[in-house]
Amino acid sequence: MLFATSLLLLSPVLTPQLSSGPGAPPPHSPELGPTVGLVESIHQFGITWSCPHKVIAGRFANGDWWVVCPVEISRIDPPSVLVNGRTSNGSMINPSPRNGLAQGYDSAMYGKYSSANSYDSELNVALGVSGASRLHIQPGSSLVSTISNPIAGSREQLRAAAILTVLGRIPPQDSFRPPYSGPDKRIRHNVADLNWSLLRSLPAVSSTPSLASIERSLERPWIDHVPTWAGGYIHPSENMPGYGRDMTDEISTASLMLHLDFTPRQKRKLLISLVQIGLDLHGVLVDGGVNNWQAGGGHHSGRKWPILFAGAMLTDLSLASIGLDPSLLFMGEDGQTFYVQETSPGVYNHGYGGYGPQHVGLPEWGIKHALDPSTDDVDWFADPYRVCCTANSWTGQILAVRIMRAQTLWNHDALFDYQDRYVQIQKQNGGSAATSRFALDMWNAYRKAF
Repeated sequence: MLFATSLLLLSPVLTPQLSSGPGAPPPHSPELGPTVGLVESIHQFGITWSCPHKVIAGRFANGDWWVVCPVEISRIDPPSVLVNGRTSNGSMINPSPRNGLAQGYDSAMYGKYSSANSYDSELNVALGVSGASRLHIQPGSSLVSTISNPIAGSREQLRAAAILTVLGRIPPQDSFRPPYSGPDKRIRHNVADLNWSLLRSLPAVSSTPSLASIERSLERPWIDHVPTWAGGYIHPSENMPGYGRDMTDEISTASLMLHLDFTPRQKRKLLISLVQIGLDLHGVLVDGGVNNWQAGGGHHSGRKWPILFAGAMLTDLSLASIGLDPSLLFMGEDGQTFYVQETSPGVYNHGYGGYGPQHVGLPEWGIKHALDPSTDDVDWFADPYRVCCTANSWTGQILAVRIMRAQTLWNHDALFDYQDRYVQIQKQNGGSAATSRFALDMWNAYRKAF
């Protein structure tokens, strides 16, 4: 821990005097309305929770709702129902990666890949909830309620999700919501903790999207607790992308937008949303999700940076130091990038991939390198995932890390050197160097400076 802390203290991202930023944060966002009140029902993202009596309720900084115990839910709309053998519109309390693929949202989850253990009716707390059969929720609980997509076996089986957090006391105004995964609902972070000096004010490029469009992409909860590629099935289609490449692209765009010359008031909503995603991903990680995001194509990119970003912005070492802990595995980017080495006398990369002495030190990519280097190949076009679904979505994200001088926090140099190589070779080949024009334009405009 002392080693990790010493490295963090050396990183410019935690020494804000080295960064130019827009100044003090703006006040509480007025569009949320009153922060505390008495209500009998709460509605968000198409989901309504109704109580038999009024409860104390309010909103976190990102707009998600909290209520104070004791809480009884007498109705959830749309209701969880069993029709023709399929249960849909389920709700879970404190969903955890410890449950593996088991979930209580929809019995049609995972389509042809489903098994007898894919749906656990005991995890679905919404089925049968009524005025006569109320759902009693204890403090320290996150109720994640969903709306299913109507077609059974859809690759994104859920259409929408909303989170109701049950607390033992009223939280401070502008608190961040505690992670939905796991039982720890202590209020640890507040908008007042954000270190705005880490955000720059760079001139926008011509392809810069509207702030409103990017705000919408991050404003709803990103539900991501199911491990491996199957986790894409629980990604609500109206909340987030189903595929990791596309998640990374949205994280990349949001990260870069926060370094453009918008005012602090203009950046506030997007910043809060991105930090909240980082807090939620960290909640999944510490609740047993160490192996959730394995190496293997485009599924598991985009999880590490939101956590590091949240840690830097909140000056929270428990988040900002995840890159320095070798037991925490982020295989989407790190598990697929490496330096070619002579692994034994006259043998390179364990004898796999066709590498020779001329390749030693080359920053390279392999779809499952950390797990199975036999799948590596020196041929740039041997595996289509090299150019379709991995580094092309990393371009904006990696640039954002560089802009914040956070490479030390990330702690995997091969990724950054490979990204430079990837962009250069893709430009030479006339291929895609980034999944979005905005990310590539930002790279072209600012990579040399950072």
